Amino acid sequence: MCGVNKNNLAVLYNQGVDRMKQPFTTICEKIAEWLPRLLVVLIKLLIVK
Repeated sequence: MCGVNKNNLAVLYNQGVDRMKQPFTTICEKIAEWLPRLLVVLIKLLIVK
């Protein structure tokens, strides 16, 4: 780890964390969009049965 100070490591770590979070946030947003629709479909199926 020659020539790498703690500030550079912190910046690299934060960038890595941000990149990791981005896909998860988009997935969570899609789940949030689809959950109500799925619930409605499930309720309709239950009522039909």
